[in-house]
Amino acid sequence: MDSELIVAGPQEKVSSDKLLPHIGTFAGQLAERWRANPPDLADAHGWIAGLAALAAARDLGIPVGQTSSWRL
Repeated sequence: MDSELIVAGPQEKVSSDKLLPHIGTFAGQLAERWRANPPDLADAHGWIAGLAALAAARDLGIPVGQTSSWRL
């Protein structure tokens, strides 16, 4: 399994609700990489990465799994 850091959005720490406008950029970078080298499965960690992965994978036929950490 390979993983790669993709920088999309502000460099400083911001709350999750302020990241929503950057999901399109994130998804576009994922789709560009996946068109060149599609994974068998995309595993997104957290809801923001999940939205980006779903958007990127939609037209490429790549299945997406999502892992979330919940603290009660």
